[in-house]
Amino acid sequence: MDYWRWTSDGLKTMLEDCGFSVEISDSWGNKDCVVGNLTEWKTYQDGLNLDNEPEFPVVCWALAKKLKA
Repeated sequence: MDYWRWTSDGLKTMLEDCGFSVEISDSWGNKDCVVGNLTEWKTYQDGLNLDNEPEFPVVCWALAKKLKA
């Protein structure tokens, strides 16, 4: 796995390396969103693909708690 790109796995690994306990990490996006937003953010229109493809994240997030020293 590639842990050093902006993926939920990479974000989780980085937070754990910095002393956080990660409750959840996830992402959303797909190839159409990545390609469509390379030059400008497009307005959503009916019929656009919103299916999640974890290998093409647009947004990554995590819920984590700092462990006591």
